[in-house]
Amino acid sequence: MPSGDPTRRDISGVSCSAIVDAIGERFQHPAHIIDLVSPTPGASVFGPAITIAFAPVRDDHRDGILHDFAAQFYRAHQNAPSGAIVAMSNGGHPDAALAGGRKLARLHHTDVAGLVTDGRLRDFDEIADYDFVAYARGEQIRQATGLVVPVAVNVPIAVSGVAIYPGDYIYATSSGVAVIPASAVDDVIVAARAREARDGVRMNVIADEDPDDVMRNGEPT
Repeated sequence: MPSGDPTRRDISGVSCSAIVDAIGERFQHPAHIIDLVSPTPGASVFGPAITIAFAPVRDDHRDGILHDFAAQFYRAHQNAPSGAIVAMSNGGHPDAALAGGRKLARLHHTDVAGLVTDGRLRDFDEIADYDFVAYARGEQIRQATGLVVPVAVNVPIAVSGVAIYPGDYIYATSSGVAVIPASAVDDVIVAARAREARDGVRMNVIADEDPDDVMRNGEPT
């Protein structure tokens, strides 16, 4: 099906579970992330990924510009479409605070729609007022200085064991995060909507089903 404007795909009314099921119909690789939390619980966001890879600090590889969050964010965002989602790996330190209110103000002042990371963030109260939706491992009050630094942008990264490539579509909700390969995003959304429609029909059937018949024959297919 034609893709249309990649920033305007309509995923409204589709659950993250249906998206993950639809991905699973086409691919065998892990595509879902759970146990992330948001400063704005219940908020959701959908858009193409730009990535920032973090790595542990090395004393023999220190570069004030290369490892500067602001510089790396602007590099990642330079050619990004409107509504992009920043995906950040935790660099092997899941409890480190990768950024906080001051650093993430840059996302607020651009057209970024979201942030997803398996690291922690500082200043949830500030981030809750920003114009993007964030999902992270949790909140942290201590800076990650001396632990991890951003080392590369728009490269494949791993977030909670799930590969995210630049351009993949991310659907982040309170129930989980789905990572949709860019080549399949339209087909996945169509398949997910079809699953939701089938489930709606089945819900009506369940309301009228005969328990004795189900116990004899199992759930109708």
